[in-house]
Amino acid sequence: MRRFIDLHLRPRSRGEMEAMLEKALRLGYGGVAVAGSQTLEGLEAPKGLDIVSRVDLKPKTAGALKASLRRVRTLYVVVAVECRSKAVARQAARDHRVDVVYFPPGSGLWFDDAEARLAAQTGCAYEINLTELLALIAGRDAHGLRRMAEGVWNAWRRDVPVILSTGASNRLEMREPRGLASLMTLLDIEPEDAVEMVSTNPQGIIERNRGRLSGEYVAPGVRIVKQGGGVDAR
Repeated sequence: MRRFIDLHLRPRSRGEMEAMLEKALRLGYGGVAVAGSQTLEGLEAPKGLDIVSRVDLKPKTAGALKASLRRVRTLYVVVAVECRSKAVARQAARDHRVDVVYFPPGSGLWFDDAEARLAAQTGCAYEINLTELLALIAGRDAHGLRRMAEGVWNAWRRDVPVILSTGASNRLEMREPRGLASLMTLLDIEPEDAVEMVSTNPQGIIERNRGRLSGEYVAPGVRIVKQGGGVDAR
């Protein structure tokens, strides 16, 4: 059975976060990632909803990004980078510690082929947020929409996962998963392809990183596995 995941909720208060989690379950999501200043500590999750932690890094330089990654990688299940410069985007795409990159409206950037080639080697995903898509539509930014669609094409031809999230900061910005996927027709994406972006692809990131944080992870492709009382590296 398909499991829907919204990999990017960013509530601005504890009360809003709790209301958004309840709504996510009603909308049909099986899991969400929560970013922002609201801690998950002491939170009683709605039954049936898997909740993971996420951090959105917003570095101004590649050096600042590397410093932040050293500090946060083991603290969050999902590490995302907001890219407002090419230098940051390239560094994020080539770094194994980054799970997701996204490009805010107004940055003038998009997920280009150079970043896609780097991301294909590290497992980094390209994320589209509904809030960003709607901002482009509201601004009648046809150029921005074309660049977003180009980013999806670059990801696909390099076998880079594409993630579709709401990026919601309140309940009104949330959408049910198949309705969210249907909006991708604006970028000439087939509905079934879009459904993968809000289910299989984000679920893969969560499963991979929980493995990394379990203590069995050593390096990409290498895990510690107990066998007959010993320890083997794979």
